[in-house]
Formats: sequence, structure tokens, C-alpha cells
Amino acid sequence: MYCCLAMRFRGTNNILTNLWAAIVFSTILQDIFTISSDSIKDS
Repeated sequence: MYCCLAMRFRGTNNILTNLWAAIVFSTILQDIFTISSDSIKDS
């Protein structure tokens, strides 16, 4: 999935688009990490 996003954004030379993509991707990673951490604590 990430490869497809990288290829798509590499085609556009828009810095704002790349920045937005990086922010969204890092936010999703943080959410996944937080959820997994919480589930580990609960068990």
C-alpha cells in the first residue's frame, strides 16, 4: 500500500502534497502504535 502512495506522490512535484501525505501517514502510524500499546496493557 505504501509503495503505491510513494509512486503516486513521486509523480507530483507539489511539496505541500508530499508534506500532507507524510503527516497523514505518520498520524496513522501513531494511531496504530497507540492502539497496539493499549491492547498490550489490557491483556
